[in-house]
Amino acid sequence: MMQFWFVGDLEIELQASKQREAALEATLAEKEFAEEECRKKVDEAKKREASLENDLANMWVLVAKLKK
Repeated sequence: MMQFWFVGDLEIELQASKQREAALEATLAEKEFAEEECRKKVDEAKKREASLENDLANMWVLVAKLKK
């Protein structure tokens, strides 16, 4: 009888462990998704910055031409 309870306890612990693992995997997946979204936003911001810098350089060229 004692052995039956021990096996039952192990099954409960195993189930709890599986649930914790599933929760941790879900949290990790959410974190990885959020990181990817942040990476995309940073990349978009860098492209926008480069475009604005290019626009500014073009404006300086126009200003220089107007001063001639």
